[in-house]
Amino acid sequence: MNTLKKIKSYYSELQSIQSDWGLKTLYKLRLKPLWIHYIINGGKGDRLDLEFEALTDYLINDNQELINKYQQKDSNQTPIGETAPIWVCWWQGEKQMPELVKQCYKLLKKYSGTHPVKLLTKNNYQEYIKLPPRIIMFFQIGIITIAQLSDIMRMYLISTYGGIWIDSTYWITRPFNISSEPFISVKSGNKYEPFIPRGRWAGNFIGGTKGDKYFCFMYEALVNYWNKHEHLIDYFLIDYFTLIAYNHFPDIKKQIDLYTCYCPNLTTLKMNIPYNVSNLKEIIEKNNFLKLSWKWQLHRQSNDGSPTVYNYFLSL
Repeated sequence: MNTLKKIKSYYSELQSIQSDWGLKTLYKLRLKPLWIHYIINGGKGDRLDLEFEALTDYLINDNQELINKYQQKDSNQTPIGETAPIWVCWWQGEKQMPELVKQCYKLLKKYSGTHPVKLLTKNNYQEYIKLPPRIIMFFQIGIITIAQLSDIMRMYLISTYGGIWIDSTYWITRPFNISSEPFISVKSGNKYEPFIPRGRWAGNFIGGTKGDKYFCFMYEALVNYWNKHEHLIDYFLIDYFTLIAYNHFPDIKKQIDLYTCYCPNLTTLKMNIPYNVSNLKEIIEKNNFLKLSWKWQLHRQSNDGSPTVYNYFLSL
């Protein structure tokens, strides 16, 4: 079933690319990488690298004027500050949070220190955010999903107010202090992971100062994209634009390399396994932040009746 869903999803993606960009772009972005990987390279190497490169090149050409504009700007090295807000979003509101999300939110507030936590919902987001009418319209009719809207929102918020965007499913394991840094993200350090960041950053945990070059560029790039197009070319669009910034602006590359918090187990924690005190203690000591997911079926007890890591997490 999962394989069938993936095939249908990929086919739907190809149809979207063709309808918005035409056959020539469809060939460059999807069909040519497949041809090179399977026919020319005999299935050897990383097919994703070919797709990443093709789409990155397309987006560079599509945004060359914007890239040239930001090459003339400098990054803001002002510290984030002790009272910069932490932005978190749960569209339906706190009362509608699943159990795991509620616990993550509770721990975030517990360890946020002097940073005020701002919960964004469908009822209050417009108090902080003024998005272009086209973006709002696309969201209302379903062209832009809530995931894509939140990408735009985080870049608007940080470029406008400063602060840190933390996804609603992050387990904050202990107090943290990032007030003296001009930029923050988290990374697994795994350069072999099958995603654009290759373990160098996480777009769902990212922060900086008001007016910072990276966040201003990202917001403009995302808005420009939707001004030109009516279909999402890739779910991880935010990572493609971050990669472009990383490769084109040495000051942004330096920010990401220097001020990204290393969490080796960032996305690999298994919640349904039996709770082992020493094992989990070691993971928590190595990781100030752990990315969880509420979409999996989670259990308080393992198959043998032992309390699980998830059960421990809920007890905190």
